[in-house]
Amino acid sequence: MNAEIPDPPGDERRVERQPRVSLPDPLIGKTLGRYHLLGALGRGGASVVYLAQLAPTPANATPAAIPDAPVSPAAPADGAVGDAQVERVAVKVLIIPADLPEEEQYGLRMRFVRETRILERLRHSHILPVIESNQAAGHAFLAMPYLAGGTLAKRLAVRHGPLPLAESVTFISQLASALDAAHTFGVVHRDVKPSNILLDADGQRAYLTDFGIASLSGELARLFGPATEPITLTMAGTTIGTPSYMAPEQIKGERLGPATDIYALGVVAYQLVTGQTPFQGETPLQIAVRQVSDPPRPPSLLCAELPAPAEAAILRALATRPADRFTTAGAFAEAFAAGLRGEWGPGLGEPPAPRRRQRLRLPWRPRQTPPLPTYSPVNTPTDAAPDTTPDTVAPAPTDAPHSGGDGPHTPMMRETLTAPLVSTAATAAAPHTPSLPLLALWRSIGRVGRIGARMRRSLASGLLALRATAL
Repeated sequence: MNAEIPDPPGDERRVERQPRVSLPDPLIGKTLGRYHLLGALGRGGASVVYLAQLAPTPANATPAAIPDAPVSPAAPADGAVGDAQVERVAVKVLIIPADLPEEEQYGLRMRFVRETRILERLRHSHILPVIESNQAAGHAFLAMPYLAGGTLAKRLAVRHGPLPLAESVTFISQLASALDAAHTFGVVHRDVKPSNILLDADGQRAYLTDFGIASLSGELARLFGPATEPITLTMAGTTIGTPSYMAPEQIKGERLGPATDIYALGVVAYQLVTGQTPFQGETPLQIAVRQVSDPPRPPSLLCAELPAPAEAAILRALATRPADRFTTAGAFAEAFAAGLRGEWGPGLGEPPAPRRRQRLRLPWRPRQTPPLPTYSPVNTPTDAAPDTTPDTVAPAPTDAPHSGGDGPHTPMMRETLTAPLVSTAATAAAPHTPSLPLLALWRSIGRVGRIGARMRRSLASGLLALRATAL
């Protein structure tokens, strides 16, 4: 029987949350320039991306054609990115909150203009180009080709897990070539993540986009400013950068370079093969602290079929120090692709030698036997004849005393060992030196453990019987 839990008294009573009502977008259905906005595709911190199509033109006017998109000669001939007569486009519109200070509004406008100028000069088959940039109705916007495949983040969310390894290495190779092209022009993206990677309709080609917070160097820095200010977790009221994909030097506000994007690409590769990012946390601050202080969890623990060379490539891309990472994104992609084939690619060194169990070998030392004690005969006449009777041990009597330890513990046994043995054929007045073979046997069998202790007790009992017989 289920008991009912009473509601808390007073204001502590639980109240059901009402569903959030989304306000209608005032720009949907409007026309900016020659683009008619159909609906919102995605929203960012200070911009909204709309699906648009060419606005209808008067019957007596010449239809405006979208100019050729600036792509590299290596771009595919059948791709929609390089088509000159695309009807549907994606329009990114700058939306600035009115309550922001004037300085922050100016910074957002300059960042938007910088992104447009960067994309106009970067021509690569895997960087989404800019078709047109303009301003209309008080809104700055830029038009880009529309890709029906959505973002890589959406692809991962639909699968609810990792991508196939063959598909992952294809995307990493394409993105690495785009990053190397950007680094050649002195552009550091600083925000590489699945939500900034678009896929075509077939889902086979990836395109890098959103250079809004990129830093510049070289000629582009002289034209548009370096934009080397440190990226914090919150800037101008919006989230700038994603902690899960930010390199440690980016979190600490240090100088950035191509290694920063290589780290983010390593995080993307980790997520593609495991389905999650290497560092988890309840808040962005916890994730940022773990990025700086903790080593990443080995991806093979989450993806058992990942070869060891591929895992080593990902872990090197995620190194804490920028100097320990790959020098280029292409080098990481090559090592990752070779690792999936089971090969140790460039930059990973030689594979670790298999560990073999080795026996502990101590240095050999010859066993040193202590010298036997010498006994001087007592009252032995110089003309006494040598004893020729062999040393024989009589069997021990059943009532012979013995010790329960590892050696002789009674004075009688010690006296028997040290006293001179008397042969049965000799007189009692003519004792002689003890038998050296018996003493050597006594010392040798004493080093064999408990079995040696039993032999010593038997030998001591025999010597006692022999002495009693001689006396």
